[in-house]
Amino acid sequence: SKVFNCVKQDNSGNIWAGTNNGLLKFNGSTWQIYNTFNSSLPLNKIRSLAVDATNKIWIGTFSGGGLASFDGSTWAVYTPTNSGLPNNSVAALSIDNTGVIWIGTAGGLTTFNGTLWNTYTFANSNLPNNSVHCVAIDSANKKWIGTNGGLTSFDGVNWQTYNSTNSSLPINLVRPIFCVLNNMKWIGTEGAGVVSFDNTNWTIINSNNSNLHDNFINTVVIDNTGKKWIGTNNGVVVIP
Repeated sequence: SKVFNCVKQDNSGNIWAGTNNGLLKFNGSTWQIYNTFNSSLPLNKIRSLAVDATNKIWIGTFSGGGLASFDGSTWAVYTPTNSGLPNNSVAALSIDNTGVIWIGTAGGLTTFNGTLWNTYTFANSNLPNNSVHCVAIDSANKKWIGTNGGLTSFDGVNWQTYNSTNSSLPINLVRPIFCVLNNMKWIGTEGAGVVSFDNTNWTIINSNNSNLHDNFINTVVIDNTGKKWIGTNNGVVVIP
């Protein structure tokens, strides 16, 4: 597949990539593909990946497949029928410092600790919208959640939502978020470029004021030299 939706490195150094045609594993020399034909992967179109402390791979699929996990030999598949997952479309996966998995779905934000499921929705919490596209966790274990209703932070008790009405966020459609030290958040949007936020100041980077040539942001990664790697619908841009 030419489409790579997500890439993660596991604790042994293997690279895992979620594509529209299955899950790829690269060990440095050879590629291996897992798909619905040769494994228990529930759907070939993979949207999100996470690796837990035991080196288990967690796989979120596009609508229809739900959530899967793979430990190298055994697969498990979680759907709304057999678990507390609220929706089969899993856009985001993130694991906090206590090992709890935070799952962004089209039906709300869900946590799973290996036994218990808990779901936050527009109806039962201050989550502004049930379409959750990304979950990032900062150094204080605070969750930053990108939704169709803006950016929300959640510390386990308090919710705070930033949107285009009450903040300088230029658009409510928040896609990827990357948290770095000193509380800086880099937020990708669907159509308004990249926004950085340090809990006080907002800076907008878009095609009008930078070398960003597409304002639809699919991924934001910051390397160890501080460079921002921004994946758009029209290629990758590196910002110093």
